Amino acid sequence: FPNDTELMASFLKIILYVYTDNVLQAELGSKLESAFMTGLRFTDPHLRSKFTEVLKQNVSSDMFERLEALISPHNFNWKLIGPHFWIKQFIEMLLTVNDGQK
Repeated sequence: FPNDTELMASFLKIILYVYTDNVLQAELGSKLESAFMTGLRFTDPHLRSKFTEVLKQNVSSDMFERLEALISPHNFNWKLIGPHFWIKQFIEMLLTVNDGQK
């Protein structure tokens, strides 16, 4: 639905619901990874930030563990958003660790 922002937003809200429910995420998470990655680059900043928050919750707050998780092909398939500027999301996820950690 690339040309219908409202329909895409509704679809991504369903995807977000799946990823915030532990049972649904366990069952469907890997099948919906492409849609989740689409949510990370969606044009609506409010909805996009919700996807970012879900991602942050599932990645360690330790800088080195976070880097390892983000570059591991078993955790994130950045190719799913390949033609888009995914490096922005990658860097944001890497640098958003707990404020108290040095």
